[in-house]
Amino acid sequence: MKGQLVGTFGLLLLLTACSFVVEVDGTSHTIRIQPLVSTATDAPLPTLTPTPTLTPPPRPTGAPTSTPTPTSQVDTPTPTQETTLPTPTALRPTTEPKACLVKLSVAFAVKLRDRPTLSGKQLGVLPAGSLLYVDEFREADGYLWAHIYDGWFAAREGRTWWITPVSGYEEFCPDVPGWPTGETPPPPIVRGSPGVWVGPGANRDELIAFGEMLKAAGHQPAATVYGDSTTASVLLSRGWLVLRRAVSVPDCPDTGIPPDASASSFISRVVAETGTSAQIVVGANECTWPSAQWTARWIAAAGRYAAALHVRALVPVVWNPGAPELEWVPVLRDAYLSAPIALLWGINVYPALVNTSLMTVDNWTRYTTWRWQIYRQALRPVPMVITEFARGDGNETPEFADIRAWWLAVRTSVQAATAWYVAGQGVLGQWPRANMLGKLSQLGNALQ
Repeated sequence: MKGQLVGTFGLLLLLTACSFVVEVDGTSHTIRIQPLVSTATDAPLPTLTPTPTLTPPPRPTGAPTSTPTPTSQVDTPTPTQETTLPTPTALRPTTEPKACLVKLSVAFAVKLRDRPTLSGKQLGVLPAGSLLYVDEFREADGYLWAHIYDGWFAAREGRTWWITPVSGYEEFCPDVPGWPTGETPPPPIVRGSPGVWVGPGANRDELIAFGEMLKAAGHQPAATVYGDSTTASVLLSRGWLVLRRAVSVPDCPDTGIPPDASASSFISRVVAETGTSAQIVVGANECTWPSAQWTARWIAAAGRYAAALHVRALVPVVWNPGAPELEWVPVLRDAYLSAPIALLWGINVYPALVNTSLMTVDNWTRYTTWRWQIYRQALRPVPMVITEFARGDGNETPEFADIRAWWLAVRTSVQAATAWYVAGQGVLGQWPRANMLGKLSQLGNALQ
């Protein structure tokens, strides 16, 4: 009810330039109105002028006693101040990638070696679908070998590629030392991996059947796994794209100390739980950050420390609906491109308004559900993942037709998107209506 009242007030005052506070049920809600400068988007949205900056209501709060809450320090998704982005041409950052970000074949895993030769010592195994930041190529033994920060792997056998560039990086691959002269990179895969957020108590048999549905339709299934290491290992062994998120670590780092020290402490604790076998490790989730500059330093340091711990792809931050400040994006982009490993931009996608579908496009959801489209052009080529998506405030029964329409609209813009959520009954007590336990076959049909 609070959200509906606030939304109604905001929409009635679209054409005014003002800032005011309304109080509903004893809670103050700030509403600011300002025009929006047009920006490029990945998919067409209606033209909205002017557009307000609204403070949506929080999703349900209060952690269960058994597990930390997936939404921690942030209650109100939209920042206190909003700025609009200028046109993309004026925003184009100067920092360009220094390596080629590629995705390994989803059909099989590949050995990591200490030298670019078949006689090289095996250092480990790179799972199918791994995202890898390549800084050198060499030819030997009938293979084209690719170097990442901690070893070499076979990227091509004869004329058959085992990698594809991540969309936006194909133009940079020929500039990497050792790239075969005159060769054109294979076309990038422009469709992400669909899947589900997996919490404690999720039914593994149902998950496996869900994954087989997606694989039969030509997709690599994805899972953001929260704390359940056994389930993560099972899914990884079955060819899933697995994003590991620690359950024993607070959602957010200490922002009261220097960013390097904060990142070192936080990332080391995360990796101590998640390990490095999964393709992607997830760091901070829905946090309040001191400033763009502090956060950029934290992200860059997180990438360095994760690399030292042999993480190969990291989501350093998952942004909540309404974040970050739009003017932060160009500053943060440089930090994402500075790391020796793949750093991915993570977001949670919700309308943050009860009774609102994922496909709703209006002056509210443009700054929540669809906010990423406003800044996407300024962020390129940093890849994006969606670790949670759901209708309304995150505690609503899923509508699978809505999920299907939304996935068709966004699947070419992200590396993966995992639906909120599947877990044991009562494990995440604040959001019981969103639990997809027993409904994964319907979700699988919607995501094909």
